[in-house]
Amino acid sequence: MLITRKGSFGYASVVMESTAFLTSSEVFVCKPKKPELMPLLSLFLNSPSGQMQFRQFSTGTTMPGINQGNLANILIPNFDAVDLAAVAAAYKSRYWAMRFAQILTEAAKRLVEALIEGQITEAQLIDAQQALEATDDSLDRAILARLKTDGLDGGGEPLFPDLDQLYDLLERAPEVEA
Repeated sequence: MLITRKGSFGYASVVMESTAFLTSSEVFVCKPKKPELMPLLSLFLNSPSGQMQFRQFSTGTTMPGINQGNLANILIPNFDAVDLAAVAAAYKSRYWAMRFAQILTEAAKRLVEALIEGQITEAQLIDAQQALEATDDSLDRAILARLKTDGLDGGGEPLFPDLDQLYDLLERAPEVEA
């Protein structure tokens, strides 16, 4: 778990397995004794109660921040009665939903570029959309699989790290809304 310590201090984030990151003197790297608590700890530390505690320990006027000793003074509730697996699953789903939202925005840009450049036709996109509406995602998958970080049919890495995970998340989206 990473916690910012200067400027916009006290914000916690769980580093997901697919995320690369760099640390600096501006960030604490925290490893709780129970790693399964990290998603819940992050949610708590980012809540008004957690943020209030960080603010009370803040030092500095030009660049407010907290120090390592302050972390030991943060009062953490007893989470023994919480279903940690459910919290972790929700946290992971939230992470992937946000990540795929970014990727889908990039995909839309890439597809518009490919349409303008004649690499794909409007008819192909319409056919894929109509098939999706009829619960057939094969045409859509075929198009998305062609998207790379450098464009349609490019030589870069696949734009989508895991299409099955994307479609699983999209399938579960109506459950999350309710």
